[in-house]
Amino acid sequence: MENHKLRISLLFVEDEEGARKSISEIVGRRVTDFFVAANAGEAIEIYKKHKPDLVLSDIQMPGIDGLQMVEKIKQINPQVKLIMMTAFADTNYLLRSINLQVDGYIVKPVRKDKLLSTIKKQADIIFLEKKTKKQEQELIISEQKFRELADLLPQVIYEADTKGNITYVNKQGFATFGYSPDALKKGFNVLTTLLPDDIPRAKQNMYKILSGGPVEDREYVAKRKDGSHFPISMYSRAIIKNNKPVGMRGIIVDITDQKMAEEAIRQQNLQLLERNEELDAFSHTVAHDLKNPLSTILGFAEVLLDGHSKLSAAKIHEYIGLIIKSCNKTYQIINNLLLFASIRESEVQAKALCMGDIVAGSLNGLAPIIKKTGAKINVPQTWPVALGHGPWIEEVWTNYLSNAIKYGGSPPLIEMGIDTDKLENVPKGMVRFWIKDNGPGISADNQKLLFRKFERLDQVRIEGHGLGLSVVSRIIKKLGGQVGVESGPGQGSRFYFTLPYSPKPPKRSKRHEVSPYGPGRETQNLKPTTSNLIPKAPIAIGVGTETSNLKILIADDEEYVDMHLSILLNDISNEILHAKTGRETIELCRNNPDIDLVLMDIKMPDIDGYEATRQIREFNKDVIIIAQTAYALTGDREKALGAGCNDYLSKPIKKGILMGEIDKHFKL
Repeated sequence: MENHKLRISLLFVEDEEGARKSISEIVGRRVTDFFVAANAGEAIEIYKKHKPDLVLSDIQMPGIDGLQMVEKIKQINPQVKLIMMTAFADTNYLLRSINLQVDGYIVKPVRKDKLLSTIKKQADIIFLEKKTKKQEQELIISEQKFRELADLLPQVIYEADTKGNITYVNKQGFATFGYSPDALKKGFNVLTTLLPDDIPRAKQNMYKILSGGPVEDREYVAKRKDGSHFPISMYSRAIIKNNKPVGMRGIIVDITDQKMAEEAIRQQNLQLLERNEELDAFSHTVAHDLKNPLSTILGFAEVLLDGHSKLSAAKIHEYIGLIIKSCNKTYQIINNLLLFASIRESEVQAKALCMGDIVAGSLNGLAPIIKKTGAKINVPQTWPVALGHGPWIEEVWTNYLSNAIKYGGSPPLIEMGIDTDKLENVPKGMVRFWIKDNGPGISADNQKLLFRKFERLDQVRIEGHGLGLSVVSRIIKKLGGQVGVESGPGQGSRFYFTLPYSPKPPKRSKRHEVSPYGPGRETQNLKPTTSNLIPKAPIAIGVGTETSNLKILIADDEEYVDMHLSILLNDISNEILHAKTGRETIELCRNNPDIDLVLMDIKMPDIDGYEATRQIREFNKDVIIIAQTAYALTGDREKALGAGCNDYLSKPIKKGILMGEIDKHFKL
């Protein structure tokens, strides 16, 4: 203290001039700011103006004594440090000093060392208090900045005591959990935000956090004020003061998006696994089931090529018929494979179905096999209205009906029916459609294999490519329904599917209005009409009619397809043009405005058939454009018509179907 000034301000009050002068010389040069007053009134004014850290005052003074003065200064600043001096060891003064919480007491005559040590002691206390106050202010500012920053974060920031009672939470916390700040004022525990099953684990983790241990499982299911649940992840650390844990602070993250992403990835992985399994099964189907009809085609083609000169006309006709039959079987397998593959990605709008017309269409398509087997099929008088996609549901009925005919008795006796949700085993809001046969039935073990992808049951005398029920299952699931079977050995089988019920009546399909298979009728002795599942009967277009003078453009990059179409169209055209690319097709149409008909392949080099059609329609609205493709996926027809095509055919092109389309557009 002899060499360094104390960084404090000091007010010295003494009415005796000599004592005032001598003490001022001792103290004044040892503090940074020094003030002197000769009486209490002067001292109070100085204090009001400068507010010194320490007051050193004599007690006995005329007028207001030192203790009365200190009492008034205490009213200005209760934390002021006080050292009182007196020449009298008066008990009364001592008691009054204690009541005023005087910090130091010196008895006159004042010894220099005692005076300076007492001032030094108070200076040290003042320094520590100033330092502590500064730190507290800095802490308050830091806390304020922390909370302002925390309120900007999208995560929940919280603080809690050692029992989990929340002492602070940012704005996002109230928004996330749905509580108001009043709930925090009333007392709120972090454990109450968790589901009951997670609370024991959360308590264990709280203990680990407060004891400094590691926490690995940080994920919980939280609940909002409205009762809704959501997944969270909590990251917390202990708040340490004086080397002891006094609470926790941390971050709560809503991981709903993360969990949804994880679930999406999981579903994608399952789909990839499923598709890999499908690919294996698909490879088996292509290798095995397509191999049989292709072997027949190749075999009889070689016989015809090597021995046609030795064969009778009847044998040649028989072998060609077998080749065509095998081609149709191959075509049906490929169509089912394409349909099966396309259902997953297709987005169709479910509409009210006219089920009677759809069933009639399926029966029409199966007319030859119905006639051949002598099958009798009982159809309901009326059908409830369900929601679905007409072409897909026709495929479902066709599969069920063809199986019932193939696997039924001899002759097949088939009953079709419906159940509404009035039955206990029909889900609410659904309609169940079913078909029952009189076949040998299916064992429980084999029933487990039904509706699996590409699964085929080995049954005596029965042929099948294993795709039908797989297609049915995928279609119905895509439309929100279920499939199933009820069967037993010797009891026949009843296959069913469910669809959502529709309160609105459907628009009647023009396609089936003339069907002879009306509701409530049996199929015996009825003449079949055409269907999209079997070739239409050839339409005779005689030479000499107006269609024999058509100018036709074949747009296809496949040489043999072009050759085949040219042969089919030779009798009805006076000129056939050929294009192998989309651009060439557009230019030929532009340079030949008198073209009557364009057969437009969809998949061509450079510009596909859709875009070529759109560009042709910009300068020619009248030319008939019929799209043709080997892909024939769901939605392709609508896409072709939307691009400007007049109609749509799937390859391979059947002469009867092609001539029927030409006859329709040129109105023979």
